[in-house]
Amino acid sequence: MIKLKLNSKDIEVREQDGKYCLNDIYKASGYGRSKEPSKFFVTKRGQEILSSVSYINIKGVKEAWTDKLSVYKYASWVDSLVSEDPED
Repeated sequence: MIKLKLNSKDIEVREQDGKYCLNDIYKASGYGRSKEPSKFFVTKRGQEILSSVSYINIKGVKEAWTDKLSVYKYASWVDSLVSEDPED
């Protein structure tokens, strides 16, 4: 699990088999559909991580799962106050 501060809220990102759920960030952000993972993947930064993304259907919902570094890249796109570097 990764813990982040996003949109002034503490959130937890689920981990499964070394991958983390980008949908957790999207849902917690409260920003609406403009910050969905699919919107990120069409950006230049999103294209850089697309090869590391896996999709899992959970209860009929398609979720995007990826590595730890990519979580921070996505989170920094959603909220510019989040660092792209997990060590910051």
